[in-house]
Amino acid sequence: MSQQIDSFCEKLHGKLNEMDYRLQQLKASAKAGSEKARQNLHSQAEKLRANLDADRASIEAAKIRMKDWAAGKKATFDEKVAQWKAQRKQEQLKRRAEAADEYASDAVAVAVAAVDDAYEAAIEAIIARGNADEVSPVKLSA
Repeated sequence: MSQQIDSFCEKLHGKLNEMDYRLQQLKASAKAGSEKARQNLHSQAEKLRANLDADRASIEAAKIRMKDWAAGKKATFDEKVAQWKAQRKQEQLKRRAEAADEYASDAVAVAVAAVDDAYEAAIEAIIARGNADEVSPVKLSA
């Protein structure tokens, strides 16, 4: 069991580190303000959108599995777990543990997709602000 928890935590930690790195790169690109930086932002946004679109079906399926698991948990798991433990029904408890692992994995996938959506929105906001600043008659200093 400890190995599964360690693996899950390592995966989540890696994803969070990756997100932090990407946000730091985004800030640096926004501050650069050059045409090359703007093109890089456009390219990142396009790649990110393509990846999000490609993963959309699996993310939606994960959301459905999460809802199903939560509904099933509310309906039976809380009551049944006590019975299974008392009756030492290891197989049912293992299946519940596997379902909980799948739920956690789906939740991470959905969260990562949400962060990717937010990252794309931030890129689009930076691009839009840059476009507006280009045509502004008065340049505001930061």
